[in-house]
Amino acid sequence: MLSTASRVFLLGGVLFVMGVVLIFLALDRGRGTLLWMGLAALILSVASLAAGSWLTRRKTSLVDRRREQQLWRSGPLGRRWLENRNRMR
Repeated sequence: MLSTASRVFLLGGVLFVMGVVLIFLALDRGRGTLLWMGLAALILSVASLAAGSWLTRRKTSLVDRRREQQLWRSGPLGRRWLENRNRMR
């Protein structure tokens, strides 16, 4: 089962491909309506990809934030461990 963010990214990718195909068809056949449809699909794909990136933001709980603060305050070893953990994410 795909997550909501994955579905939005998939929709953005499909809209992007569809927009590119419509623009190439418009350039080949010389139709303005296909061009506008392709541009609209590209705009929708950008909006959908932006929404997907917004949905994938890291949401931390209050307990996790307190643990990170305690690690940061604990000294250089805790800071280094926290930086290494965040780098691996």
